[in-house]
Amino acid sequence: MNTSLYQPEILRHSTDPANREEPADYSVKASLHNPVCGDQITLFLTVDSDHISAAHFTGSGCAICIASASMMTTKLAGVAVSEASGYHRAMEGVLAGSTDDPFVCEIIRPLTAVAGYRGRLKCTLLAWRALDRALAALSAPSGDNS
Repeated sequence: MNTSLYQPEILRHSTDPANREEPADYSVKASLHNPVCGDQITLFLTVDSDHISAAHFTGSGCAICIASASMMTTKLAGVAVSEASGYHRAMEGVLAGSTDDPFVCEIIRPLTAVAGYRGRLKCTLLAWRALDRALAALSAPSGDNS
């Protein structure tokens, strides 16, 4: 196991992930699957007054995928929907080496280790891509939330 990639916080979030449950009530959900590796994430957002009041996820995947989803849902609590809409792009920037972005808080910082492992980028970004899909569904006129 590569210890520079699997930092203690990544391991903690992968073995005991935060917010890993399907909530009884939510505003929108989005599911994504990576058929190459088998990672699968379903993200559930609860939105009140244009702020994300809660974020949860279910799914299965590698340690990086699950840790990333756990860290993301932790970061999302209380964030304005308009701010969250830029998170996927910001995370892509982090993985491209932009660690001085204010987006990189203590919650997200351990994921910067993934930047040097191109084969793990999709694992890291799956939950963030699900976030984009969920936010797009929130603003969809049809009210489609899946």
